[in-house]
Amino acid sequence: MDLATIDWMKVDTEVVGGLKLKQWRTVFRLELKQKCTIVGVDPGRNFGISIIRPDDLVEMYVSKFPPMKRNEYGFFARDFFESFIRYQLYGETGEVYMGIEGPSFHDNFGQVVLAEIRMGFCVSAIDNGINPVQYAPMTSRKSILGKGTTKGSDLWVTVPDHGADSFVIALHVAKEQVK
Repeated sequence: MDLATIDWMKVDTEVVGGLKLKQWRTVFRLELKQKCTIVGVDPGRNFGISIIRPDDLVEMYVSKFPPMKRNEYGFFARDFFESFIRYQLYGETGEVYMGIEGPSFHDNFGQVVLAEIRMGFCVSAIDNGINPVQYAPMTSRKSILGKGTTKGSDLWVTVPDHGADSFVIALHVAKEQVK
């Protein structure tokens, strides 16, 4: 399937872990050798999470953490993702693979909060038996979109950029981790 032809459908907003999650869905067929669930996360105060399910359903969620003290973001992210995993991934068939966008080394501001949020997502995943793998932003983009400077939102203009980037990460996870 051509990535540019993916048609995202906006669906109802859900509340999970105290956050309103905007949601989009599509169907995307991956030719995988095993039945598994793939999760891609673009962390940050504004974040995106994409789930590619074994039945080819793709769900994309975007939200924003509320303002708080800088050292509280990691704990909030951990608690939120714990709720998200229980709500969205409980009872999934097969292995769950997860990728999370790692640091961008050219950005000067916001990296401490971003690192705390990323760690919160990772700790929660590990606590639930999921082994998250970090990928540099340009690595995932180059692998899936052909150029590291191309963003998911350049291709899918109908969804928020953090959601589009989380889907790129999920596709990269499928390519790199699922054998």
